[in-house]
Amino acid sequence: DNQIKMLTEQVEQYTTEMEKNAVLIEELKKPLKKDKGHVSVQQRRLEDLRSKLQVAEKRALDAERAAQLADRDARDKDKELNDTLSRIRLYES
Repeated sequence: DNQIKMLTEQVEQYTTEMEKNAVLIEELKKPLKKDKGHVSVQQRRLEDLRSKLQVAEKRALDAERAAQLADRDARDKDKELNDTLSRIRLYES
């Protein structure tokens, strides 16, 4: 449960980072359209932000997958525990 909570928080953090980067990219695109003279500096910054956005998206997907696997593992362990308890009760009776 703690691992699922931690991974969920990471997904939320990465999502927030992606949203911030997306807004920043959009803000950087506006001056690019108006002022072509500073394209090289702004374009490098835009590419840098795009790469950061891709990394954040990948990290968010990885964290989401890990959370799903942890959830699946927790359900499997719960099922095993229930099966074991059933066998113990049967043995006791």
